[in-house]
Amino acid sequence: MFVPNPASCHPGEKVAFELAAQRVHVLSPTYEDLFSLYGIETPDTIHGIGKAVEEAINHILVNVGVGADGNGTLVVRCGPHGMYIGTRWGGISWTPCYYPQDSLRVKDLTGACDAFLGGFVAGLKITDGNPYDAALYGSVSASFVVEQYGLPCLTPSPTQSPIGSPLDFHPQICHTTLPSPVLAIQNAARARCLRAATGREMWNSDRPQRRLELLRLRAAM
Repeated sequence: MFVPNPASCHPGEKVAFELAAQRVHVLSPTYEDLFSLYGIETPDTIHGIGKAVEEAINHILVNVGVGADGNGTLVVRCGPHGMYIGTRWGGISWTPCYYPQDSLRVKDLTGACDAFLGGFVAGLKITDGNPYDAALYGSVSASFVVEQYGLPCLTPSPTQSPIGSPLDFHPQICHTTLPSPVLAIQNAARARCLRAATGREMWNSDRPQRRLELLRLRAAM
């Protein structure tokens, strides 16, 4: 996977960027990175941004290619507006973020990008290399990171799991402050026992699989 450095995303680095794109399986710039590299002025509307992103994706897939054989994946991250997934064999697809832009559950965006990319890579493994499904895993992974300042909590008890709406405006059960080292070790041990017994892991009192299914329904609409 190649994630370009924003400081290097300017027209002077376009040739190097395109050469790098041909040497990786997954290329994942932000839309700001793409616009900077290709000298595209950022449109004033979300619709305009989406159209410009799709045009840039088409150019890269058709005229540049991602991967040595051109069959790699381009993932363009658009912040709260979701992400675009593009391949030569499957075309371009948009995937929403788990939380809408104005969600009260979003507390801190620090680490959201890394969490998405980590979830995306894990999703590629789980889905046998399907990047469109893998994007859902990435979005769910990021959703747990943005709910608090610091790391999400590994939840020890299934009785705390909330039954939420697709927008998840249920109260936050997990404390936003980090627990003491002893309590953290105890909670992690209980969580491991729970996972062994149920086959499911919970973070912030919620199951990733539940969020995945909710997001899958939204993405299909």
